[in-house]
Amino acid sequence: ICFAGIVTESKELITKKGKPFGRVTIEDYSGTYSFSLFDKEWIDYKNYFTLNYFLMIRGNITERRKFIRKDENGKNIENNDIPIFDLKIEKIMMLHSVREDLISSIEIILPLSKITNDFIKRINKQISANKGNKKLCFVIIEEETNTKIERISRKYRVNISTELLEYLKNNYINYKINTY
Repeated sequence: ICFAGIVTESKELITKKGKPFGRVTIEDYSGTYSFSLFDKEWIDYKNYFTLNYFLMIRGNITERRKFIRKDENGKNIENNDIPIFDLKIEKIMMLHSVREDLISSIEIILPLSKITNDFIKRINKQISANKGNKKLCFVIIEEETNTKIERISRKYRVNISTELLEYLKNNYINYKINTY
């Protein structure tokens, strides 16, 4: 699972056994998510959970097989009817750095019929205006046979900026962002 949002609440607490843990609330456009982190996981990640930080969190969600609770007499009871889920965080990143840190390349996907001298001049101008360190690939498609030719530019590397993506979008140029 991968999600992003703003930290709206973060509390550092101590368990009954004296171990540190934290309760965190992250909010995005679709809702609010609260979860707890314990022991080493809390110690490793707690500095990210500062109010109003925008984060991207990648992890795994697993269902606990058994949830033991106590009845009114204090006896342990297994309860498999109530699903309980755990979030195991793999990575947390500040949202503003995600584009630079995770994107490895861009593929510009073009039908052969769209490639003209004028088009080449315009795309070269955009590439020159957005020099960077990300791989630039072209996928040229011959429409009749649906044959694809993929080429990686050896001469150019680009900054995958908002301006470049807007240019591609506004000119109806398909592209694909590749990540590490």
